[in-house]
Amino acid sequence: MTLRSITAVLLIIFSFSVSQDDEYRPAFLELKQTSSDEFGVLWKVPSRGCLRLILYARFATDVELTTPVRGSLVSGAFIERYNIRRDGGLAGG
Repeated sequence: MTLRSITAVLLIIFSFSVSQDDEYRPAFLELKQTSSDEFGVLWKVPSRGCLRLILYARFATDVELTTPVRGSLVSGAFIERYNIRRDGGLAGG
């Protein structure tokens, strides 16, 4: 094998291994109970620059939003804060 062939093979292998390298950063959901039926929500999603991951917290259809969603971009994450309400709380059923 010539030096040119070896170099080409190494470049292909190196570029494949680099392109397969993924970055995993988890999203974060925090629920704080503020009364028996109301909760404060903090939803933190990773971002790259001004682009956020397309992940959203979803709740059952009978959960109502009681405050507007407030979002901000802070050091590598997009953070949303809002309050929700559900009669009987959020316990499974």
